[in-house]
Amino acid sequence: GIKLVNLVDRKFGKNAKKNVPTARLIDTYNVGDVFFAEYETFEDYSEELGDYATKLRFFVANAIRNPGRYNRMFSVTGVCDVKDIDKHYASITEVVKSFSPPRSM
Repeated sequence: GIKLVNLVDRKFGKNAKKNVPTARLIDTYNVGDVFFAEYETFEDYSEELGDYATKLRFFVANAIRNPGRYNRMFSVTGVCDVKDIDKHYASITEVVKSFSPPRSM
């Protein structure tokens, strides 16, 4: 999960002064060989609002399996606006946790 968020989070380095998306990791865990991550992204900082205009919460499940000749990454992602998190949190997490990639050979 940390590498996934670091790819999204570009607030350091050459893009530090630009209005680029940033992310905050909330939770990571695994069940067997399926890895789950929950994080928020922040985009479009508004000086007028004094806050970010776009805030999204991501729920991700990833697994690497070998169903044949090559390793493959299987993934499912649920996304919700932070404003609606109370309304949709339970259903999105239920769908993401139900993720079951194919078995390896």
